[in-house]
Amino acid sequence: MLGETYPATEGDSVLYGVLFPGLILMSHPKSLFNITGFQYRNLKIRGFFMIEYSAGSVKAQGELLLPKGKGPFPTLILIPYWKGKDHVGREYAKRIVSTYPWAVFLADYYGEGRTPKSAEEAGAWAGALFEDRQELRNRMKGAVEAAKKQKEVDPNKVGAIGFCFGGLAAIELFKMGLPLKGVATFHATLGYKMGDKIGEKLALAKGIKSSLLVMHGFLDPLVSLENRLEFEKEMKEADVDWQMHLFGRASHAFTNPESNDPKGGLMYDRLTDERSFKMMGLFFSEIFA
Repeated sequence: MLGETYPATEGDSVLYGVLFPGLILMSHPKSLFNITGFQYRNLKIRGFFMIEYSAGSVKAQGELLLPKGKGPFPTLILIPYWKGKDHVGREYAKRIVSTYPWAVFLADYYGEGRTPKSAEEAGAWAGALFEDRQELRNRMKGAVEAAKKQKEVDPNKVGAIGFCFGGLAAIELFKMGLPLKGVATFHATLGYKMGDKIGEKLALAKGIKSSLLVMHGFLDPLVSLENRLEFEKEMKEADVDWQMHLFGRASHAFTNPESNDPKGGLMYDRLTDERSFKMMGLFFSEIFA
């Protein structure tokens, strides 16, 4: 039993706020609408549920988006881009749950549900974790453990997806060898060098059983060819189940509809976004079967 359940009606949908023993999801279900900024009209979606958990050196606030129906559900841990757990990640989570019978857990790698107020602040926060890979791994491990504790999550069918810096975090999660079915990344930061920052290089776990799908823009200016080749060499030497797909006309941030910076190489691409979403779906449909 999850404890008390509070139904709340909004528009065409019914949402439920649940109080887990030891985990505060929300004070009242109406807060869901303040958090997400949109109304749920899709009858496949039950709603977002806030989950507090420990992750490395921080107290994190994850969000679990559940489909309607009876669980437990296969679940994807969504690791957002460098601006953290905001509306962009939530919209992508909605897209997944609207398409597949899976739940999505939004990870909070900055802690306390914080989101940076500017690109400069995002760069500083992400940069610190780029360098401190052990802390980044610890925060990712906390998200996996928190997701697997939830009654609605099938602990034997959990995967992870990551975007931009969140893609780097997802790859570090893969390298840890945790019991995940698979990891997929979109325009991930690859390698250990980014400007003047040098990331800590940690060993890969032995005998990794998870699968990895890397979807990358060939024109991505944020990942050098040197970094990409170093990553490929690392995967080859580890002899893991991995694959990489290069989208020839895509740059960085190709899944983010708000990206429109051609000079900086951050550009949304509708066709690549749709193709990569389908590839992700096929990848997890196979390994969740």
